[in-house]
Amino acid sequence: MVVFNELRGQIRGVGIRGYENLSTLEAYDLPNPDFKNRSNDNDYVYDPDILASVMVRDFIVRDNEYNEALVGLEPLRKVHQFNIVAHVKGLNNARMPALVDLPGVAESYSFSEDRNTSIIATQQFTMNGRAYDTGSSKDGIIAITIYTLGLLNEVPSETNVQIDSPVKLDFLFMLVDAEKTLVRQVVDVTDLIEFQPEPHGAATLNVYVELPDRLPDVVPEGGEDSGFGSEVIDWDIIDVPLNAN
Repeated sequence: MVVFNELRGQIRGVGIRGYENLSTLEAYDLPNPDFKNRSNDNDYVYDPDILASVMVRDFIVRDNEYNEALVGLEPLRKVHQFNIVAHVKGLNNARMPALVDLPGVAESYSFSEDRNTSIIATQQFTMNGRAYDTGSSKDGIIAITIYTLGLLNEVPSETNVQIDSPVKLDFLFMLVDAEKTLVRQVVDVTDLIEFQPEPHGAATLNVYVELPDRLPDVVPEGGEDSGFGSEVIDWDIIDVPLNAN
């Protein structure tokens, strides 16, 4: 018996498939049709909401009999909180938010194995929370917390994870110039991810990344201060013709 924290179909961003047999039972990230296309090769999925489950093996259903196997069950989370902080040189030259792809994460989780599958997916999100370094008006950080199933073949509660597939953050910045120049930076964060144990089951993932290249200085659109304090950009109106590396 597999017990969920909610009824099947009611966890936002998460679907259940293969429920005919325990060996095929999986939770998976639902496809995201609203992504901004940056690669023809990426399978974009929604961020999963919190999924928690517990399994009771050798469970026998008997009519009119109370079964203590179902008493005191504590489902454990299978979805990670992922805290991402990026330090950006020349941040003053960027409109916010940045558009970020997280390729290479797991698309699904196997209940029978209690680990993620090896099916690859990509999550996409906008990243803001701009804060400048002390004493600087140019360099600073952006930050976000998202939810994810995590890495390929990973057991959610593990903190000493052997990562066998690269994890990258793919940043796209729109500059404050009249042309709205796009600048892309892709960073391999495989060795930067820290795994923090949690009592609820799934470890918290933390990453701090220093982007390698300074965003170029540009003349702001409409004047010296135009765009400097801008916090909202509608990426839906921007064509992003980028190919995967």
